[in-house]
Amino acid sequence: PPSAKQPPPPTMETYLWREFIYLTAPQCSMELSLRYSFVLKRAGIKPYAELRYALRRTSAVSTHLEGREHHAVGLGVGCTF
Repeated sequence: PPSAKQPPPPTMETYLWREFIYLTAPQCSMELSLRYSFVLKRAGIKPYAELRYALRRTSAVSTHLEGREHHAVGLGVGCTF
């Protein structure tokens, strides 16, 4: 514990409750991805670009959550050998 001259450390109880509800609430999710790839014969590799979208929705209603939906979009670039 801090001394009498120091202020106590901040608490983030709201964020703890938000994470707890997010992890334990009934949820449904959907993911969609689109990948384009082609072969580079000289190099012997197969580069690709991928676009991903994910949606997660909860049926829980809570004062700690700021919304019932979470959207995520991602772009991936890589190659397979």
